[in-house]
Amino acid sequence: MKYSPIFTKAVVVEKGEDRKVGLRVLGYVEMVFHAIGIRFPEVVSEDKPYIYHSIKEMRENAGFLCNRSLVPVVIFPECTKTNGNGVLNLEMDIVKMIGKAADPNENLRIHALRFDHVFEFHSPYNTYD
Repeated sequence: MKYSPIFTKAVVVEKGEDRKVGLRVLGYVEMVFHAIGIRFPEVVSEDKPYIYHSIKEMRENAGFLCNRSLVPVVIFPECTKTNGNGVLNLEMDIVKMIGKAADPNENLRIHALRFDHVFEFHSPYNTYD
């Protein structure tokens, strides 16, 4: 559990005309449903304490039975699984959070991973087509 990653989900906070996007930690049961492609969009009307707008803050405050300063935070490119046709749009607020985390003052490391899968008979991707 020491290096167990924190998986995240994008949450849209809409207050009238204002719209901002933050991240929240996925629970263990939610991770299973996200892994098999069952996910529902989350839109809230007010900012909740479990919605983070800073990756460093999330890393320091989230986590379970572990050294929180060492916990990796996982953000999928579009904050969900791909549709199999390419990377979906990423919310600009999330891009700003990643850019802020890359700042030398934050003292965080960022790794980008890409997985390619060659399939023979059918595509394993979760598509909506």
